[in-house]
Amino acid sequence: MKFSKICIFDPGYYEKTLGGAEVQLFILADKLVEDGCKVVYLTGDFDEQTVYKGIEFIPFKKKKRGSILNLLYFLRKLKRVDADLYIQRGRKQETFFLGLFSYIFKKQSVFFISMDIDCDKFKFRKLWRNSRNFIKPFVVDISTSWGMKKISLIIAQTKFQQSKLKRKLSLNSVVLSNMHNLSQYQETEKDKIVLWVANMKEWKRPELFLELAQRLKNTDLKFWMIGALNTNYKNIIDRTEKENKNFKYWGSIPFDQISKYYENASVFVNTSLSNEGFPNSFIQAWASRCLVVSLSFDPDSLLHKNGFGIFCNGNFNDLQETIVKYSRDNRTAHKIIENAHNYVLNEFSIENKIKDFYDLLDKAFIKNEKDSKIPSI
Repeated sequence: MKFSKICIFDPGYYEKTLGGAEVQLFILADKLVEDGCKVVYLTGDFDEQTVYKGIEFIPFKKKKRGSILNLLYFLRKLKRVDADLYIQRGRKQETFFLGLFSYIFKKQSVFFISMDIDCDKFKFRKLWRNSRNFIKPFVVDISTSWGMKKISLIIAQTKFQQSKLKRKLSLNSVVLSNMHNLSQYQETEKDKIVLWVANMKEWKRPELFLELAQRLKNTDLKFWMIGALNTNYKNIIDRTEKENKNFKYWGSIPFDQISKYYENASVFVNTSLSNEGFPNSFIQAWASRCLVVSLSFDPDSLLHKNGFGIFCNGNFNDLQETIVKYSRDNRTAHKIIENAHNYVLNEFSIENKIKDFYDLLDKAFIKNEKDSKIPSI
């Protein structure tokens, strides 16, 4: 009736390595367990084998990933799990291991695109352009793209990613939106809070939100920043908190506790470069009836073409003016917010998306519907 055992193979687990890919993997794993699948999570974020939230966690060592011995180590780890299906999200060095494992042992596997840059032929040469090791980025680019070619099914988040995969890597894929448990988000009275939530990686550009808060510190707007502290930004965050009484840095907030911050905010701001995937934060903001305002990133043109938010096309002055304008123009903002809220309910609810996921697995792996191994819902 179903895949009796599914393995998620990823270095990070969302409670310890909080990122969009890790969050989506946990949401999927949790739902698979609920639907009766045995889920094994092979990860580097646990020190010992344990069962947690119905998921069996098996640890692996994160060191010396480039050696032949390490490759054999991962192949043995994956084989010992002996799952019917293996899942990974986001292009990384482990993608090569999963692709090679799938190829050698004829195992079914699924790879989810996490960021737009996953679709680039030279992802790691771009990310590691300042590295003194010129050989490693080249090797990782070649090996991970080869690994992706050997994985059974590739799932993109957007049509843009699907097109880019075909154009850059000659890879076919299917599109499946991210999934979320939207019932946790409640409609509450909003405050004049402008919210920023992200990992403080360089390409997320947290310094631009800090600049926005400084420029508008004499308004009645409050600025909340959430994300694990990157020491590169500690001084500027401390200085902004000291100089701006309307700015608050909350630090890292667990995913299962963050909904209340979205619910209190009236505007959500994204300052990332245009190379990320489909942000979970957009979905959370829409579900919480936050107005989404993005400086440089607009997945599948949903903001400026579909009217689900405001896209500033990289213009920081427009970002500033938009925040001020829509904090005063409640009627126009309300229309945008409600359209986006209806969209997120239809497009990203876990109840709908998990059915779509099972359908994709059936089409990819099951020739005869009577032989389907996918959980019936």
